[in-house]
Amino acid sequence: GLLAQRWLRAAAALALAAAVALAAGSGIRRMWIGPDLAQGAPWRLSTKWIDCHPEQRECGGSRTRIFFHTTFENGPWFELDLGRVRQVARVRVENRDDCCQERALPLIVEVRDQMGPFREVARRTALFQNWEVTFAPTQARYVRLRVPQVTMFHLSRVEVRQR
Repeated sequence: GLLAQRWLRAAAALALAAAVALAAGSGIRRMWIGPDLAQGAPWRLSTKWIDCHPEQRECGGSRTRIFFHTTFENGPWFELDLGRVRQVARVRVENRDDCCQERALPLIVEVRDQMGPFREVARRTALFQNWEVTFAPTQARYVRLRVPQVTMFHLSRVEVRQR
Protein backbone atom coordinates (compact mmCIF):
# COMPACT_ATOMS: atom_id res chain seq x y z
CA GLY A 1 0.00 0.00 0.00
CA LEU A 2 2.20 2.82 1.28
CA LEU A 3 5.24 1.83 -0.80
CA ALA A 4 3.11 1.58 -3.95
CA GLN A 5 1.67 5.08 -3.31
CA ARG A 6 5.19 6.50 -2.91
CA TRP A 7 6.32 4.85 -6.14
CA LEU A 8 3.23 6.18 -7.93
CA ARG A 9 3.84 9.73 -6.64
CA ALA A 10 7.51 9.54 -7.60
CA ALA A 11 6.63 8.31 -11.11
CA ALA A 12 4.04 11.07 -11.52
CA ALA A 13 6.53 13.72 -10.36
CA LEU A 14 9.14 12.36 -12.75
CA ALA A 15 6.66 12.37 -15.65
CA LEU A 16 5.66 15.96 -14.84
CA ALA A 17 9.31 17.05 -14.65
CA ALA A 18 10.01 15.40 -18.02
CA ALA A 19 7.00 17.12 -19.62
CA VAL A 20 8.08 20.52 -18.25
CA ALA A 21 11.65 19.99 -19.48
CA LEU A 22 10.42 18.97 -22.93
CA ALA A 23 8.10 21.98 -23.19
CA ALA A 24 10.84 24.31 -21.99
CA GLY A 25 13.30 22.77 -24.45
CA SER A 26 11.01 23.30 -27.43
CA GLY A 27 10.30 26.83 -26.25
CA ILE A 28 14.00 27.56 -25.97
CA ARG A 29 14.59 26.12 -29.45
CA ARG A 30 11.75 28.25 -30.85
CA MET A 31 13.19 31.37 -29.19
CA TRP A 32 16.64 30.57 -30.59
CA ILE A 33 15.60 29.93 -34.21
CA GLY A 34 13.08 32.78 -34.23
CA PRO A 35 9.47 32.90 -35.37
CA ASP A 36 8.24 31.17 -38.51
CA LEU A 37 8.47 34.01 -41.05
CA ALA A 38 6.38 32.00 -43.52
CA GLN A 39 3.35 31.90 -41.22
CA GLY A 40 0.75 34.29 -42.61
CA ALA A 41 3.08 35.52 -45.37
CA PRO A 42 1.58 35.88 -48.84
CA TRP A 43 2.72 33.34 -51.41
CA ARG A 44 2.29 32.59 -55.06
CA LEU A 45 2.86 29.72 -57.48
CA SER A 46 4.22 29.33 -61.00
CA THR A 47 0.81 27.79 -61.89
CA LYS A 48 -2.17 26.50 -59.91
CA TRP A 49 -3.86 23.23 -60.77
CA ILE A 50 -6.59 23.34 -58.12
CA ASP A 51 -7.45 24.90 -54.75
CA CYS A 52 -6.29 22.94 -51.73
CA HIS A 53 -7.83 22.92 -48.25
CA PRO A 54 -5.23 21.46 -45.84
CA GLU A 55 -7.38 22.29 -42.79
CA GLN A 56 -9.98 19.91 -44.26
CA ARG A 57 -7.29 17.47 -45.50
CA GLU A 58 -8.51 17.80 -49.08
CA CYS A 59 -7.06 18.83 -52.43
CA GLY A 60 -8.54 17.97 -55.82
CA GLY A 61 -10.78 15.28 -54.34
CA SER A 62 -7.85 13.54 -52.62
CA ARG A 63 -7.49 13.19 -48.86
CA THR A 64 -4.21 15.03 -48.24
CA ARG A 65 -2.64 17.82 -46.18
CA ILE A 66 -0.92 19.62 -49.08
CA PHE A 67 -1.61 23.34 -49.29
CA PHE A 68 -0.79 23.97 -52.95
CA HIS A 69 -0.60 22.01 -56.21
CA THR A 70 0.88 23.26 -59.48
CA THR A 71 0.04 22.01 -62.94
CA PHE A 72 2.36 19.65 -64.78
CA GLU A 73 5.02 22.07 -66.06
CA ASN A 74 8.72 22.70 -66.50
CA GLY A 75 10.35 24.16 -63.38
CA PRO A 76 7.36 24.68 -61.04
CA TRP A 77 7.94 26.93 -58.02
CA PHE A 78 6.42 28.19 -54.77
CA GLU A 79 7.42 31.69 -53.59
CA LEU A 80 6.97 33.38 -50.21
CA ASP A 81 6.99 37.17 -49.80
CA LEU A 82 8.30 38.00 -46.31
CA GLY A 83 7.01 41.58 -46.71
CA ARG A 84 10.41 43.20 -46.28
CA VAL A 85 14.05 42.18 -46.31
CA ARG A 86 14.69 39.87 -43.35
CA GLN A 87 17.56 37.71 -42.16
CA VAL A 88 16.92 34.07 -43.04
CA ALA A 89 19.13 31.08 -42.28
CA ARG A 90 16.82 28.06 -42.00
CA VAL A 91 14.08 26.51 -44.13
CA ARG A 92 12.03 23.49 -43.13
CA VAL A 93 9.98 21.68 -45.76
CA GLU A 94 7.38 18.99 -45.13
CA ASN A 95 6.72 16.90 -48.21
CA ARG A 96 3.43 15.31 -49.11
CA ASP A 97 2.96 12.17 -46.97
CA ASP A 98 0.33 10.25 -48.96
CA CYS A 99 2.10 9.81 -52.32
CA CYS A 100 4.28 11.30 -55.01
CA GLN A 101 7.19 12.58 -52.88
CA GLU A 102 9.54 12.28 -55.85
CA ARG A 103 7.77 15.18 -57.56
CA ALA A 104 9.56 17.57 -55.16
CA LEU A 105 13.02 16.49 -56.40
CA PRO A 106 15.47 17.91 -56.91
CA LEU A 107 14.30 20.71 -54.63
CA ILE A 108 16.15 24.02 -54.76
CA VAL A 109 15.80 26.71 -52.08
CA GLU A 110 16.49 30.19 -53.41
CA VAL A 111 16.40 33.64 -51.83
CA ARG A 112 16.21 37.15 -53.24
CA ASP A 113 16.31 40.61 -51.71
CA GLN A 114 14.05 43.37 -53.05
CA MET A 115 15.29 43.50 -56.64
CA GLY A 116 18.26 41.22 -57.30
CA PRO A 117 18.32 37.77 -58.87
CA PHE A 118 17.44 34.63 -56.93
CA ARG A 119 20.44 32.89 -55.30
CA GLU A 120 20.50 29.19 -54.48
CA VAL A 121 21.14 28.49 -50.79
CA ALA A 122 20.26 24.77 -50.61
CA ARG A 123 19.44 21.76 -52.77
CA ARG A 124 17.91 18.37 -51.93
CA THR A 125 18.25 15.39 -54.28
CA ALA A 126 17.20 12.48 -52.00
CA LEU A 127 13.61 11.59 -51.12
CA PHE A 128 12.38 13.14 -47.89
CA GLN A 129 9.37 13.52 -45.63
CA ASN A 130 10.83 16.41 -43.61
CA TRP A 131 13.88 18.40 -44.66
CA GLU A 132 15.37 21.12 -42.50
CA VAL A 133 18.31 22.98 -43.96
CA THR A 134 20.43 25.71 -42.42
CA PHE A 135 22.69 28.03 -44.37
CA ALA A 136 24.76 31.15 -43.75
CA PRO A 137 22.42 33.94 -42.58
CA THR A 138 21.40 35.99 -45.59
CA GLN A 139 19.17 38.96 -46.29
CA ALA A 140 16.04 38.09 -48.27
CA ARG A 141 12.54 39.30 -48.90
CA TYR A 142 11.56 36.38 -51.13
CA VAL A 143 12.12 32.67 -50.53
CA ARG A 144 11.43 30.37 -53.46
CA LEU A 145 11.30 26.58 -53.64
CA ARG A 146 11.79 25.32 -57.19
CA VAL A 147 11.91 21.93 -58.92
CA PRO A 148 14.08 22.22 -62.08
CA GLN A 149 12.34 19.55 -64.15
CA VAL A 150 8.97 18.81 -65.75
CA THR A 151 6.65 17.78 -62.91
CA MET A 152 3.76 18.77 -60.67
CA PHE A 153 4.78 20.38 -57.36
CA HIS A 154 3.04 20.22 -53.98
CA LEU A 155 4.05 20.39 -50.32
CA SER A 156 2.39 20.08 -46.91
CA ARG A 157 4.31 22.80 -45.06
CA VAL A 158 7.10 25.37 -45.44
CA GLU A 159 8.77 27.23 -42.56
CA VAL A 160 11.37 30.00 -42.79
CA ARG A 161 13.45 31.02 -39.75
CA GLN A 162 16.09 33.60 -38.89
CA ARG A 163 18.56 31.12 -37.35
